Amino acid sequence: MGVHTWSRSEAGSQETLFAIFVIFAIAFLWVLLLSQQSKSKKYYYVSAAILAVAACAYYFMAWGYGILDNGQAWHTDGKHLFWLRYLDWLITTPLLLLDLALLAGLDFWETGFIILMDMLMITAGYIGASTEQFVWQGFGVSMVFFILVLGYLGDGVLALDEDSKNTGTARNLFWLTVLIWCTYPLYFVLEHTMGLSTFQEILCYGISDVLAKVVFALVLVYNFDDDDEPAVYQQQMVVMQQQQPMVTTVA
Repeated sequence: MGVHTWSRSEAGSQETLFAIFVIFAIAFLWVLLLSQQSKSKKYYYVSAAILAVAACAYYFMAWGYGILDNGQAWHTDGKHLFWLRYLDWLITTPLLLLDLALLAGLDFWETGFIILMDMLMITAGYIGASTEQFVWQGFGVSMVFFILVLGYLGDGVLALDEDSKNTGTARNLFWLTVLIWCTYPLYFVLEHTMGLSTFQEILCYGISDVLAKVVFALVLVYNFDDDDEPAVYQQQMVVMQQQQPMVTTVA
């Protein structure tokens, strides 16, 4: 597996990838710094993991790794497949959904189902992007899972108790996710119908990635309330506290 060499026709592409890497790296360090001031660190750690994975992906793509000439992605200046981008999404989008599921108080099975549907969405999208014979079949299957993910997640988020201080944050993040995620299939269609230059593709996906991950993470860590956990977690804490004396007695 070779390393891509940036050509003159791709001017600005490598620089843009490095710039996006810097944005993710700074956001990652900032979220880790903020985590030291919070009692509930799970949102910080999940968000930091998202930013770290994205930063790594953009760093290595900037050096030409994770890019193949597959003869199928119809760029106007060459035909490349940024497969490392799909690996990034396969890791980061489940983590992003985990953040939302934790905020909404979804149980293990609801969260697991949504994450599985998301992974199938990314996999089908990759098949469409990497195989000329299955461009639209892959895209179509991916969109089915896309609707399922947002539909089931939306049911959980929109059903949150209105009195919860985190309800507004959860709903704002959900609608931000819906809005930004809708740009990805649009880029895919443009890429495979009108054709995009490598620079245009990197810029489009890069802007959406920054909005979907960096902005998402910062809105979350600056707005969620440590003392306002979803009811499902409060119930779990009560059960654990009730069981603790029993465990101590037996020991």
